Amino acid sequence: MCGDSPRELESVPMRVRGVDIALGALVFLAAPAHAGPQIRVSAVDGVANIELVGSYPQSHFTVYRADNAAGPWRAITDFDVLCLASCFATDFTAEPGRTYWYRFDLLVPPGSFQSLGPFEATIPSSLSKAIGARVIPNPSHGPAGIEVYLAGAPGAEPLQVVVRILDVQGRTVRALFAGALPRGLSQLRWDGLDDAGRAARPGTYFVVTRSPLGSATTRMARVR
Repeated sequence: MCGDSPRELESVPMRVRGVDIALGALVFLAAPAHAGPQIRVSAVDGVANIELVGSYPQSHFTVYRADNAAGPWRAITDFDVLCLASCFATDFTAEPGRTYWYRFDLLVPPGSFQSLGPFEATIPSSLSKAIGARVIPNPSHGPAGIEVYLAGAPGAEPLQVVVRILDVQGRTVRALFAGALPRGLSQLRWDGLDDAGRAARPGTYFVVTRSPLGSATTRMARVR
């Protein structure tokens, strides 16, 4: 993934202030200029995740989003979600390049209320993708799982998707899937056979996924 330009990452009050790279995902911290609570903006399979940094065990929280600091505010989580390992929201409708304001309202044991924020954060385009796929395990010997990701909110209309496995010459080895898939992650399985039922030879292959959102090509290796 490409990072954002230095101009986009310069420190300003309540803006994105730092970048960490962990497990292949970019992570951005947004915080006020003074010491205080922070949120972490990250992406898992192209979907923005907004996490409150810190420990708030057994708290109940609701996350709100607005287009500016004055509101209006709209809840992006259920109300009174239990905070376990972390307090976070998956913002399925956040658009790459857009700037939003987030607020965390917490009911902290034994019953005190805290409203943290608002935090301003820009969703970088490098954190979002409309379609993606990965192979597990990779390299593989026998069957392999293929995870296909389609952007969109849960409940959005499924999309027609075609998944094919090609060799290095671009020839179709296996027409793996053609049909509708829901938004988010879907699990497919390749048994390691070609369209004629023969075991695919060791070597390099490509999983090509096409949908109305675009296409993705994932390199995979077969070993003896």
